Amino acid sequence: MIRDALPKDAKSIADVHVSSWQHAYVNLMPADFLGSLTATLPKRAAHWAHAIESKEADVLVSEVDGNVIGWISVGPCRDEDKPAAASGEVMAIYVLAEYWGKGI
Repeated sequence: MIRDALPKDAKSIADVHVSSWQHAYVNLMPADFLGSLTATLPKRAAHWAHAIESKEADVLVSEVDGNVIGWISVGPCRDEDKPAAASGEVMAIYVLAEYWGKGI
């Protein structure tokens, strides 16, 4: 199921964000850097709770069995040559590694 994110989803959004980075960049980034991302979870969760609650970001989550397994943040296109009312932009998209390639 895909639905609008709620402030209560902030921790799950942060978890998906960090876990996705840790899996996607395992052979591209230093292991100690990727491991250190876990310590950023509270700050990331607070950011997303505020962004969702204040409506400064349009965020949707994907759920499987009631658990957030992915999320997307969208907004108006930032390209100066595109009319904002007619264009949009994916700001970020993350899905847990075990769901990659499954059409989420």
